[in-house]
Amino acid sequence: TCDEDGEQMVLRFLYSGKFKLIFTVEEPDPSSNRIKVDSAIVTIKESEDFYWYGSARGSMTEDFEYPLDDGTVTIQKFPDVKLEGDDNHNPDKEKYLVFIHGYNVDQDEARGWNNEMFKRVFWTGYRDKYMGITWYGDEGGDLLPGPGMEEVLFDEDVENALHTSPSIYRFLNDTLPNDFGAGAANINVMAHSLGNLVMWDALRLNAKLGGG
Repeated sequence: TCDEDGEQMVLRFLYSGKFKLIFTVEEPDPSSNRIKVDSAIVTIKESEDFYWYGSARGSMTEDFEYPLDDGTVTIQKFPDVKLEGDDNHNPDKEKYLVFIHGYNVDQDEARGWNNEMFKRVFWTGYRDKYMGITWYGDEGGDLLPGPGMEEVLFDEDVENALHTSPSIYRFLNDTLPNDFGAGAANINVMAHSLGNLVMWDALRLNAKLGGG
Protein backbone atom coordinates (compact mmCIF):
# COMPACT_ATOMS: atom_id res chain seq x y z
CA THR A 1 0.00 0.00 0.00
CA CYS A 2 1.19 3.56 -0.73
CA ASP A 3 0.49 6.78 1.10
CA GLU A 4 -1.24 9.66 -0.67
CA ASP A 5 2.05 10.97 -2.03
CA GLY A 6 3.12 7.54 -3.25
CA GLU A 7 6.37 7.77 -1.32
CA GLN A 8 6.11 4.79 1.07
CA MET A 9 5.27 1.15 0.61
CA VAL A 10 4.44 -1.46 3.25
CA LEU A 11 4.74 -5.12 2.24
CA ARG A 12 3.69 -8.23 4.15
CA PHE A 13 5.38 -11.54 3.37
CA LEU A 14 3.81 -14.79 4.51
CA TYR A 15 6.92 -16.93 4.06
CA SER A 16 10.67 -16.62 4.40
CA GLY A 17 12.94 -16.88 1.36
CA LYS A 18 13.94 -14.76 -1.64
CA PHE A 19 11.36 -12.79 -3.60
CA LYS A 20 11.53 -10.62 -6.69
CA LEU A 21 9.57 -7.38 -6.58
CA ILE A 22 8.59 -5.82 -9.90
CA PHE A 23 7.51 -2.18 -9.93
CA THR A 24 5.22 -1.02 -12.74
CA VAL A 25 3.28 2.08 -13.74
CA GLU A 26 0.07 2.32 -15.74
CA GLU A 27 -2.19 4.97 -17.17
CA PRO A 28 -5.55 5.66 -15.50
CA ASP A 29 -7.21 3.90 -18.41
CA PRO A 30 -7.63 0.28 -17.19
CA SER A 31 -7.11 -1.02 -20.69
CA SER A 32 -3.59 0.41 -20.92
CA ASN A 33 -0.54 -1.78 -20.47
CA ARG A 34 1.62 -1.72 -17.40
CA ILE A 35 5.20 -0.57 -17.91
CA LYS A 36 7.97 -2.15 -15.83
CA VAL A 37 10.14 0.55 -14.31
CA ASP A 38 12.26 -1.29 -11.76
CA SER A 39 12.73 -4.53 -9.84
CA ALA A 40 14.43 -5.72 -6.66
CA ILE A 41 15.32 -8.98 -4.96
CA VAL A 42 14.49 -9.15 -1.26
CA THR A 43 15.42 -11.84 1.26
CA ILE A 44 12.93 -12.50 4.07
CA LYS A 45 14.25 -14.20 7.21
CA GLU A 46 12.42 -15.79 10.12
CA SER A 47 12.06 -13.62 13.24
CA GLU A 48 14.22 -16.02 15.27
CA ASP A 49 17.17 -15.29 12.98
CA PHE A 50 17.47 -11.83 14.52
CA TYR A 51 17.75 -12.45 18.28
CA TRP A 52 19.60 -14.53 20.88
CA TYR A 53 17.59 -17.34 22.49
CA GLY A 54 18.50 -19.40 25.53
CA SER A 55 17.00 -22.06 27.80
CA ALA A 56 17.04 -22.75 31.54
CA ARG A 57 15.08 -25.98 31.11
CA GLY A 58 16.40 -29.36 32.22
CA SER A 59 16.95 -31.27 35.44
CA MET A 60 17.70 -29.73 38.81
CA THR A 61 21.09 -31.26 39.61
CA GLU A 62 23.06 -28.42 41.24
CA ASP A 63 22.85 -27.25 44.84
CA PHE A 64 22.38 -23.53 45.42
CA GLU A 65 22.55 -21.62 48.71
CA TYR A 66 19.27 -19.74 48.46
CA PRO A 67 19.22 -16.62 50.67
CA LEU A 68 16.28 -15.97 52.97
CA ASP A 69 15.59 -12.91 55.10
CA ASP A 70 17.62 -14.60 57.81
CA GLY A 71 20.21 -17.15 56.69
CA THR A 72 20.09 -19.49 53.70
CA VAL A 73 18.61 -22.82 52.68
CA THR A 74 20.12 -25.29 50.25
CA ILE A 75 17.94 -25.87 47.19
CA GLN A 76 18.51 -27.38 43.79
CA LYS A 77 18.42 -25.10 40.78
CA PHE A 78 17.60 -25.56 37.14
CA PRO A 79 20.51 -25.43 34.66
CA ASP A 80 22.20 -22.15 33.85
CA VAL A 81 20.89 -20.43 30.73
CA LYS A 82 22.40 -21.98 27.61
CA LEU A 83 22.18 -20.86 24.00
CA GLU A 84 19.57 -22.67 21.89
CA GLY A 85 20.27 -22.65 18.17
CA ASP A 86 22.43 -20.06 16.45
CA ASP A 87 24.13 -17.18 18.20
CA ASN A 88 22.20 -14.33 16.60
CA HIS A 89 23.39 -11.39 18.68
CA ASN A 90 24.90 -8.24 17.24
CA PRO A 91 28.27 -7.54 18.92
CA ASP A 92 28.08 -3.87 17.93
CA LYS A 93 25.07 -3.21 20.16
CA GLU A 94 25.58 -2.26 23.82
CA LYS A 95 22.07 -2.43 25.27
CA TYR A 96 20.20 -5.65 26.11
CA LEU A 97 16.53 -6.51 26.57
CA VAL A 98 15.97 -9.89 28.26
CA PHE A 99 12.45 -11.37 28.01
CA ILE A 100 11.13 -14.17 30.26
CA HIS A 101 7.83 -15.77 29.24
CA GLY A 102 5.07 -16.75 31.62
CA TYR A 103 3.14 -19.75 32.89
CA ASN A 104 1.85 -22.65 30.81
CA VAL A 105 4.23 -22.10 27.87
CA ASP A 106 5.94 -25.18 26.44
CA GLN A 107 9.17 -25.14 24.43
CA ASP A 108 7.49 -24.66 21.05
CA GLU A 109 5.17 -21.98 22.40
CA ALA A 110 8.14 -20.24 24.01
CA ARG A 111 9.68 -19.73 20.58
CA GLY A 112 6.38 -18.35 19.34
CA TRP A 113 6.13 -15.96 22.28
CA ASN A 114 9.64 -14.66 21.66
CA ASN A 115 9.08 -14.26 17.94
CA GLU A 116 6.01 -12.19 18.72
CA MET A 117 7.68 -10.11 21.44
CA PHE A 118 10.73 -9.46 19.26
CA LYS A 119 8.53 -8.17 16.45
CA ARG A 120 6.47 -6.01 18.79
CA VAL A 121 9.44 -4.28 20.42
CA PHE A 122 11.11 -3.90 17.00
CA TRP A 123 8.08 -2.08 15.59
CA THR A 124 8.02 0.22 18.63
CA GLY A 125 11.54 1.32 17.68
CA TYR A 126 13.84 -0.98 19.68
CA ARG A 127 17.02 -1.77 17.73
CA ASP A 128 19.37 -3.16 20.37
CA LYS A 129 19.94 -6.77 21.48
CA TYR A 130 16.85 -8.84 22.25
CA MET A 131 17.45 -12.00 24.29
CA GLY A 132 14.67 -14.50 24.99
CA ILE A 133 14.83 -17.14 27.73
CA THR A 134 12.58 -20.16 28.19
CA TRP A 135 12.06 -21.95 31.52
CA TYR A 136 10.06 -24.90 32.86
CA GLY A 137 6.78 -23.19 33.66
CA ASP A 138 4.57 -25.81 32.01
CA GLU A 139 4.85 -28.79 34.35
CA GLY A 140 1.79 -31.01 34.10
CA GLY A 141 -0.74 -31.55 31.32
CA ASP A 142 -3.74 -29.45 30.34
CA LEU A 143 -7.08 -30.36 31.90
CA LEU A 144 -8.79 -30.22 28.51
CA PRO A 145 -7.63 -29.22 25.05
CA GLY A 146 -8.36 -25.74 23.87
CA PRO A 147 -7.71 -22.16 25.02
CA GLY A 148 -8.22 -21.13 28.60
CA MET A 149 -7.80 -24.59 30.13
CA GLU A 150 -5.04 -24.07 32.65
CA GLU A 151 -2.68 -26.76 33.84
CA VAL A 152 -3.35 -28.69 37.01
CA LEU A 153 0.10 -28.13 38.54
CA PHE A 154 0.22 -24.35 38.99
CA ASP A 155 1.76 -24.62 42.47
CA GLU A 156 4.55 -26.80 41.08
CA ASP A 157 5.23 -24.22 38.38
CA VAL A 158 5.41 -21.48 41.01
CA GLU A 159 8.04 -23.62 42.75
CA ASN A 160 9.83 -24.11 39.43
CA ALA A 161 9.97 -20.33 39.05
CA LEU A 162 11.86 -20.07 42.35
CA HIS A 163 14.22 -22.85 41.30
CA THR A 164 14.85 -21.01 38.01
CA SER A 165 15.58 -17.59 39.48
CA PRO A 166 19.17 -18.58 40.45
CA SER A 167 19.79 -19.46 36.79
CA ILE A 168 18.47 -16.08 35.64
CA TYR A 169 20.47 -14.34 38.38
CA ARG A 170 23.66 -15.96 37.09
CA PHE A 171 22.78 -15.05 33.53
CA LEU A 172 22.29 -11.39 34.41
CA ASN A 173 25.16 -11.14 36.90
CA ASP A 174 27.78 -13.39 35.28
CA THR A 175 27.02 -14.41 31.69
CA LEU A 176 26.01 -11.03 30.29
CA PRO A 177 28.93 -9.08 31.80
CA ASN A 178 31.60 -11.77 31.26
CA ASP A 179 30.58 -13.31 27.92
CA PHE A 180 28.93 -10.30 26.27
CA GLY A 181 30.60 -7.36 28.02
CA ALA A 182 27.26 -5.95 29.12
CA GLY A 183 27.25 -3.27 31.81
CA ALA A 184 24.48 -3.37 34.39
CA ALA A 185 23.11 -0.01 33.25
CA ASN A 186 22.59 -1.46 29.75
CA ILE A 187 20.57 -4.52 30.83
CA ASN A 188 16.78 -4.35 30.91
CA VAL A 189 14.54 -7.26 31.87
CA MET A 190 10.92 -7.79 30.83
CA ALA A 191 8.66 -10.65 31.92
CA HIS A 192 5.11 -11.85 31.41
CA SER A 193 2.76 -13.45 33.94
CA LEU A 194 4.53 -15.99 36.18
CA GLY A 195 7.79 -15.04 34.50
CA ASN A 196 7.65 -11.96 36.74
CA LEU A 197 8.28 -14.20 39.76
CA VAL A 198 11.36 -15.59 38.03
CA MET A 199 12.54 -12.07 37.21
CA TRP A 200 11.89 -10.39 40.55
CA ASP A 201 13.36 -13.23 42.57
CA ALA A 202 16.48 -13.15 40.38
CA LEU A 203 16.81 -9.45 41.16
CA ARG A 204 16.24 -10.19 44.86
CA LEU A 205 19.06 -12.76 44.74
CA ASN A 206 21.27 -10.18 43.10
CA ALA A 207 20.64 -7.74 45.95
CA LYS A 208 21.08 -10.40 48.65
CA LEU A 209 24.29 -11.77 47.13
CA GLY A 210 25.95 -8.39 46.71
CA GLY A 211 25.31 -7.75 43.03
CA GLY A 212 25.38 -4.27 41.56
